[in-house]
Amino acid sequence: MRETWTRFDLEKNDKDKDLKYMSGQLVKDVKKSKRKLPYNNLPNRISVHHDAMEWKGRHDFSSARERLRKIQRYHMSKKWDGIGYHFAIDGRGHVWQCRPLQYQGAHVGDENTRNLGILVMGNFEVQHPTQNQLKSLEKALQIFHEAYKIPGSRIKGHKEYASAATLCPGKNLFPKFAAMRNRIA
Repeated sequence: MRETWTRFDLEKNDKDKDLKYMSGQLVKDVKKSKRKLPYNNLPNRISVHHDAMEWKGRHDFSSARERLRKIQRYHMSKKWDGIGYHFAIDGRGHVWQCRPLQYQGAHVGDENTRNLGILVMGNFEVQHPTQNQLKSLEKALQIFHEAYKIPGSRIKGHKEYASAATLCPGKNLFPKFAAMRNRIA
């Protein structure tokens, strides 16, 4: 797992300009960046998701990027402005920025205002998250919890929202996520 995250442009073409690969700038530095979020726009809760797509094959950079493109096409077919999650964690534990924090997410029906969405790639009803995914998720939750002063009671799995009729983030991720939340809170 990488201790620091940096943004790298994936390719110099239009289709990848909105998707960033994180691997060197500390995420907590996002709070200190020159591009400040308005105070009333800061996240005050976090939601954890899985994409419910089984991961087949290798956990590599190009597979993760193609999977995110697939998610993006699906979300845009629903007339959303790109991927609805703010961050995604691939099978290697690498974190991708999918939607800048200054924009509202689209990941929990009627509960997206000031809600930071984190996707862990995989179908955790049938698969288990990798150790790298778990380490990166816990690190991300800790960083965002501290940076935005989000209490543990406002860090939830998708299925914990009253409006959600879903198993997300899956039976094999949810208990591990709940234990992380308890350690953070």
